[in-house]
Amino acid sequence: GSMRIGTGRYFRWGSEDESLGLMVKEWIREQDGRRFLVEAVEYGPIAESLKALPPPSGGGADASKLRRGRREGMLASLRKVRPGQPSEGVMQRLDRTRDTALVERLQRPGLVLDYVSLTTGTANHVFKSDVMYWVSGNVILTGTTTFEPGAVIKFSTANTAQVEIQGPVAWLASPLLPVTLTARDDSGFGETAPGQTTPLIQAGYAGSGLRFNGPTTTLLNGLRVRNLRRGVEYVSGSGHVVRHAQFVDVGEAIRLTTGTTVTLRNALVVRAATGVFGGTGASTAVVEHLTVNGADRLAVSGVFTSPTALTLRNCLINALTNTPPAYTGGSDNSVSTANTVTFASQRGGSHYLPAGSTHVDAGTATVDTALTTELREMTTEPPRELTGEIAFNTTLRPIAAVDTGILDRGYHYPRIDYAASGVTLTNAVLTLTNGVRLATYGSVGINLRSGAVVRSGGSPNRLNWLTRIALVQEGTTAEPLNSPILSSLGGSTAPRAELRFTGVGAAAEATGRRQLIAMSGSVVTTWTMKDCALWNVWHGAYAYTSGQSVTLENNRWHRGTVEFYQPNLSGYFPLTLNAYNNLWLGGVVKLGSDFSGYWTLRDNLFDGANNQFSGGTSWSVSDNAYLSASSFGGGGNVTLTVSEHLTGPLGTNYYPSAGSSPGGFTNLVGAGYRTGVTAGLFHHVIATNLVPNGTNLVGIGFHYLRTTTAGVPLNTDGDGIPDWMEDVNGDGNQQAASETDWATSANGTTGSAGLQVFTRFE
Repeated sequence: GSMRIGTGRYFRWGSEDESLGLMVKEWIREQDGRRFLVEAVEYGPIAESLKALPPPSGGGADASKLRRGRREGMLASLRKVRPGQPSEGVMQRLDRTRDTALVERLQRPGLVLDYVSLTTGTANHVFKSDVMYWVSGNVILTGTTTFEPGAVIKFSTANTAQVEIQGPVAWLASPLLPVTLTARDDSGFGETAPGQTTPLIQAGYAGSGLRFNGPTTTLLNGLRVRNLRRGVEYVSGSGHVVRHAQFVDVGEAIRLTTGTTVTLRNALVVRAATGVFGGTGASTAVVEHLTVNGADRLAVSGVFTSPTALTLRNCLINALTNTPPAYTGGSDNSVSTANTVTFASQRGGSHYLPAGSTHVDAGTATVDTALTTELREMTTEPPRELTGEIAFNTTLRPIAAVDTGILDRGYHYPRIDYAASGVTLTNAVLTLTNGVRLATYGSVGINLRSGAVVRSGGSPNRLNWLTRIALVQEGTTAEPLNSPILSSLGGSTAPRAELRFTGVGAAAEATGRRQLIAMSGSVVTTWTMKDCALWNVWHGAYAYTSGQSVTLENNRWHRGTVEFYQPNLSGYFPLTLNAYNNLWLGGVVKLGSDFSGYWTLRDNLFDGANNQFSGGTSWSVSDNAYLSASSFGGGGNVTLTVSEHLTGPLGTNYYPSAGSSPGGFTNLVGAGYRTGVTAGLFHHVIATNLVPNGTNLVGIGFHYLRTTTAGVPLNTDGDGIPDWMEDVNGDGNQQAASETDWATSANGTTGSAGLQVFTRFE
């Protein structure tokens, strides 16, 4: 099955190519003003799962013998529900001394309707990043198989459970947003799987997580494998590459069939019971920057038939049970059967290098050029812990040492500068800048109390980054299902969160683990966000007091989910929402407002988003575009039939500048409601020709900041300060009190870098 109870998400039951039924939803308003979302699904597809549940307390009765009451009677008996919180969260605080029976009931086995089951025979399958996939048998995928950033696949204990890929692969993940293959019983990551229990069984799940039986060339960039018998298996091909990968508690990390070739670059293998490489023989592997800590052997007998079949460079091999096979490679490796390497640890990352390690600056430069470039932005140094209270203005900048000198041996982690948990910010400004990366863990990253301001400002080509640390480290522990990065606690001076040029990454997790900021209910918060990119993030908001405000301008939501709800009922207050020039690519947008004059929805592109009405439609709405998505109404809208996202200097969501197909994206250029001046997008572009909006009407959808074709922000007056930094509000005009003139330089260098002459002091 595949449904989430209580959040209004919509899924198809069963496999994606064979529907077993549809979830039906209906909003019901009672005479007393209460509103309820009634969700139903056909009984047949879930009958067997329901039968497996324990009987109700007191013996109960078979479901087929229960008398069906009238819907009105059922609704009348329900308590008032305050929507907008994650479904995994607790709607009211439980007192374990008072509510023991309730707590026990909540801990009993239940039917999990929060995943998509895969079955065999699927073509052109997309592993989406906002839903977990469940594999309990052999799944054969044909056509092009796509893996989105942050996708999560869980496997049963059956050794036949695996995903066999027989066609090309489109791998869209990255080291910061990897694809995760993990066990049914992994409670530290992903959604809850059917039959999930504890403890985890080392190498006790799946056959081969991913089995490539057809494509001769694949590139997997950003992969995590946990507790599987085999992580990746190659049946044929000679051009396979695995980059930035983690294999933990596996039998074999990679299995090779006779004659196959693989290149493994920047990988971590921890506790491989059978070996790092398994297979049937006569294969070839080139391995660069591999760390192994605990494995039966580097390769099972016969996989590599000569020293030239296995090449090691800058590898750190520790605690092998058996002597490694002969290999080519110089003194830049450290290969030992002894447990002699000292690692540094931080939370779930246990294989950083400590200061003074003999493996720092001990590698060779003769490794893959592209890998070297990537390692220059990665690190062997753990993040700095950020805990306690921040009561004075503080600035966080990048501090983790990236590998800029002689390359370190072994695996390099994605750079994370700070790891935060339970931090409290009070009457102070926390500034994040210069591409800093902050990862959180525990029940909350940073609590915002009275007077707190979080101000995150990266740059167009160097975003700040916010994420959960479990997404980038190899070992995770069970954490609360509701664990936002930021959480507003309110106060006499309302907290504020102001984000610009900031990226936020999440995986196919429980909804509460995908929150950027928790701010609903009676906690007054001001949240503004512009020029940001969000992957798989969830946000819900409603208001029980006045002053709540959300402004979303020019952001990319990749598989994001937003739920805004404000009924005009006793106890609710207006929530101010302004949403302009956002791109919702997939995901869910769920809106409902009964208060007039507080919401504006204009110039947004809904591309494949599951748009839903959760209540009233009292808002100002116009000039939006819809592609395979329902309309929110209003005039000036554009209906599209063709998706035409193109790659440009800063990303993958530019529009074509000309020659669009009928129903394509060029219909959106210059079709917006506001001008570049009034929208603050004077210096932004929407098409690959990089022509800025200027004073013209903006396009509908997300705009990138104007750059050169190499991705460098423009500096018109040649003073060394990019135009967007001088014109902060983006209207093209100079605000004398707060901005400098972006078009004219005070030192006379307008139009070129210029020459400045300084008088020497004797």
